[in-house]
Amino acid sequence: AMTPGIPIFSPMMPYGTGLTPQPIQNTNSLSILEEQQRQQQQQQQQQQQQQQQQQQQQQQQQQQQQQQQQQQQQQQQQQQQQQQAVAAAAVQQSTSQQATQGTSGQAPQLFHSQTLTTAPLPGT
Repeated sequence: AMTPGIPIFSPMMPYGTGLTPQPIQNTNSLSILEEQQRQQQQQQQQQQQQQQQQQQQQQQQQQQQQQQQQQQQQQQQQQQQQQQAVAAAAVQQSTSQQATQGTSGQAPQLFHSQTLTTAPLPGT
């Protein structure tokens, strides 16, 4: 059944004809890379959404804290002098801002989330 003169492997044959595995490997490795990129994008989007939610929660907490501080200020103003209440409120505000700023910076997580950077090519 074999026709003489046309070997299965020949350097003159273009890629994609016969049994040359190169194009298959290229398409498979590309699809793996694409899948990884899609997963990374999804992870980044999820993390961004989580950060936005956290920021919104922090803003709400700050608003609540400010409202509480205002109530406390009014009580203190009634009981004590205004200067002491303003100084105490300034201290409370500066400490609450520092506490929320520490949790919002989550950029380094993006680098640690890439666990699989290289995948074995099929056929090797």
